[in-house]
Amino acid sequence: MPEQDPRRRTPGVRRLLDRVIHQRRVMESEAASGVGTVDQERRIGALEQRMDRLEALLEGLQDSIHREMTRQEKTIAALNARTQPPELARALSKYSRERGL
Repeated sequence: MPEQDPRRRTPGVRRLLDRVIHQRRVMESEAASGVGTVDQERRIGALEQRMDRLEALLEGLQDSIHREMTRQEKTIAALNARTQPPELARALSKYSRERGL
């Protein structure tokens, strides 16, 4: 099997390298002409809008979690109160009277 010259590139790699070099030159020319600053300001504005929407969603999620936790705490407290020994004794006594046991 003949050894290949390491400096020799396949056509796909050559095209990829040409594209990267071309994009880099375009970016440098845009930066030099000031076209990129307008685009960056627009992109920054879009990112700020997205951040505002995400913050609003996060606040809504936090409020929802807080409401759910409060509801669950009340339910757990009610169940805990009903399972205390004096309360259980009262409930069993009432049940026995009602059922005639």
